[in-house]
Amino acid sequence: MQFSTQALMILKTVFSFTGEKEPDEKGQEKWTPRSMWGENQAQRRHFNKKYDPINEVFQEKIKKVQEDYNAEIEKKRVILKKANKIKKDEKEDAYDLRINSEINKDKKLAELLKKFQADVEILNTEKHEIELTDKTIEVIKECYADFGEKKGFVEAEDEICGEIDEVLK
Repeated sequence: MQFSTQALMILKTVFSFTGEKEPDEKGQEKWTPRSMWGENQAQRRHFNKKYDPINEVFQEKIKKVQEDYNAEIEKKRVILKKANKIKKDEKEDAYDLRINSEINKDKKLAELLKKFQADVEILNTEKHEIELTDKTIEVIKECYADFGEKKGFVEAEDEICGEIDEVLK
């Protein structure tokens, strides 16, 4: 079976959470963990063994792309700070805001941001071959349907959910 990185992330989520939310000790809403025992727990472990290496590679690639982007921003920040010294009556926060404002106006960095976003999108839509047993697919379908009934997926996930629906047929 082939899934995009985003689709695998959604499947990991539906395997891990019920789709409902509950308040934590601080009163913040958080996902309710999905409890599984026996055979279903074994199927979740089987999925995780296939998913985790893919996710590790994805996270490494994202980190590299982000580090490259952040390095360019930091280079620009150093140049701007050399060219625009802090004023006598200017507070550090105001100075940082002024420098950040200049960074935000930089056309080369805006283009670099677009490239960064495009690189992330490529990584998100990259297809991965993942071998799953019939039983694992059955449990995924149950969890996926349950999660969708309780939460309903957001509109931004429609395309990814369509991909998952197509593969799970």
